[in-house]
Amino acid sequence: MRVLRAIVVAAAVCFAGAASGHEGGTDARGVVKEIAPDRLVLTTATGAELSVALVPETRIRRGPRAVPATEIRKGERAVVHAASRGGGLAATEVKLGEVPR
Repeated sequence: MRVLRAIVVAAAVCFAGAASGHEGGTDARGVVKEIAPDRLVLTTATGAELSVALVPETRIRRGPRAVPATEIRKGERAVVHAASRGGGLAATEVKLGEVPR
């Protein structure tokens, strides 16, 4: 019983830390509507638009590799993880799908 209790407590501590680290942020997936050097606008499945700032700390990945913002194309699908920053949202990570060969 002690082992089970220890596992439950350890899991609760791990998940609580992960949840608090994402406070004030948002996750969205959709289609790139607009792309600029400093901003990305995403249209979600519900038709809502989400505008996020692209900052120097933003990580952009196409599959497993890091890519520059210049590789983001209008009309492609993306997943955006963003955090509150200066009254708006700043992308912490943008995930793009692989380009078909």
